[in-house]
Amino acid sequence: MPGEIVGPEYSPLIAITAIGLLLYDLFSYLFPAGNALALAARLEAVIANRADAARVAANGRTFVERERNWDVVIDRYAPVYKELIGNGR
Repeated sequence: MPGEIVGPEYSPLIAITAIGLLLYDLFSYLFPAGNALALAARLEAVIANRADAARVAANGRTFVERERNWDVVIDRYAPVYKELIGNGR
């Protein structure tokens, strides 16, 4: 179960650096794509420091709830689509 490492309410994100949209140590733990040793080190860090993993997971959840909810996404992208439709693209 994903939440078992730090508790059911927290699941920190561990992702490859190629995503480029995540802030390391604030919202996620990053590692270079294809680097299994770096991934293993990140997993060990999460297991070894549950308080930090909980902090990272909570920050990530707060960010997603604030910045990636449907109301925000629609407000950001609707004008772009309206402009494209209005310009006949």
